Amino acid sequence: MADGTDSSAQLALLRPSGQIIAMQTLLRPDELRSSDEITVPSTEPPRRQELQTACNLMDVADEA
Repeated sequence: MADGTDSSAQLALLRPSGQIIAMQTLLRPDELRSSDEITVPSTEPPRRQELQTACNLMDVADEA
């Protein structure tokens, strides 16, 4: 761009994760939405297997 900014530039976070360095792109304030703008449809309660899978994923994330 003529003003020296790059509209495709991204902000990223680098952090160690075991034997690697993980990169996570971060959102800019203009990319965030208020929770008031999000409509979550009502659903049935999660099944036992879904809850177990969620717990397993959280355990794996804690180990990273």
